[in-house]
Amino acid sequence: MLYGLSFWLEDFYSGFNVFQYLTFRGILGALTALVISFVIGPFFIRHLTVKQIGQSIRDDGPQSHLQKAGTPTMGGALILASIVFSMALWADLTNRFIWVLFFVILVFGGVCARGGNISGSRWAGSGRLFSYITRPSRMWKPRYWCHFLKT
Repeated sequence: MLYGLSFWLEDFYSGFNVFQYLTFRGILGALTALVISFVIGPFFIRHLTVKQIGQSIRDDGPQSHLQKAGTPTMGGALILASIVFSMALWADLTNRFIWVLFFVILVFGGVCARGGNISGSRWAGSGRLFSYITRPSRMWKPRYWCHFLKT
């Protein structure tokens, strides 16, 4: 969004030309994601604690692990949200590789979230989790996606 806005603002002040540089936008994107995670993190963790979305500890494990019971386990969602929001702000949204990156981040984040939901169920420890996730095997083959990336 801000990348496209910089083209318009460049007509008024030439200093906005700095937004055309990939390294500048990359550094600002990383800093934006960091600030978002620091600002939203405490609220997100508090919300997960209130909703009781936490880690369950097995009884047969070490006694020192029992103090971790109830620790929120969805920190990856906070990281993914800050990365996706930062990418939406600073990336060139006309580039199709950015959209592939959005898709990959969201799909693998969904796979990890699904795996986290499955880990407490009958699939846990059976070795069938990976085969469950990759069942639509044709979608995961690189040649399936190569036609999308061709220019």
